[in-house]
Amino acid sequence: EVRRIVEFIRSARRGVILKRHSRHRMTEDS
Repeated sequence: EVRRIVEFIRSARRGVILKRHSRHRMTEDS
């Protein structure tokens, strides 16, 4: 299911991308 993939990517984004692009993610994930 797509929802499962989205949740997985979301988790990775918050864990990895947030560390690498905290500035960029802050504006989008706000």
